[in-house]
Amino acid sequence: GAPCNFIAYGADEVSVTDTDPAVLSAWALQPYRYFLVVARPEPENHVLEVIQGYLRHGGDWPLVVVGNVTGMNAYQRELLKMASHKVIFVGGIYDADQLKSLRVHAACYLHGHSVGGTNPSLLEALACGNWVIAHDNPFNREVARDAADYFHSPEGLAQCLDRWVGMPEPAQCECRDNARRIVVEHYTWRRIVDAYEVLMRSECRVRDVSRAGV
Repeated sequence: GAPCNFIAYGADEVSVTDTDPAVLSAWALQPYRYFLVVARPEPENHVLEVIQGYLRHGGDWPLVVVGNVTGMNAYQRELLKMASHKVIFVGGIYDADQLKSLRVHAACYLHGHSVGGTNPSLLEALACGNWVIAHDNPFNREVARDAADYFHSPEGLAQCLDRWVGMPEPAQCECRDNARRIVVEHYTWRRIVDAYEVLMRSECRVRDVSRAGV
């Protein structure tokens, strides 16, 4: 087959000082005292399993679900059955600053996506300094590397949450720094744009040589 090149998606690093914690008051949330999932409500994103795992964990911190869950199909109706004062469906959030604030101040980010390549939502969580608990598949492991814990089932997710909540605060801060490091070292937009430039210059040289040989 024809040769191909892979260039990942990118993300901009976000610090706590770049966001407004007052946004959290709309849902009565406290910084670093809630879990977050941002996903389309589709079975391949394992939102149901994420909620089930969270409920098995049984902690006091609420789970915030960002996504357009309207009850339009059987899967979404199953999700909405699990809504409570602890499982909070906030709908789709399309204001970038509001979403950044929700991410930056989350205790950790739960990522159930199981298909695709470099998922933008996963990168944005890492860029916000989120420790990630991700569905265990090659795509997520390639992106998040050692800045995440991984689960196969709701039981596994509950165990990951138990470990995170029981971790001393200095260790949690180190994990957040590690998440940002992954983005800085591999996924900044500057790196991504540079990779495109190198590829385009290379392709232009190949074509110039090919024409010269005609």
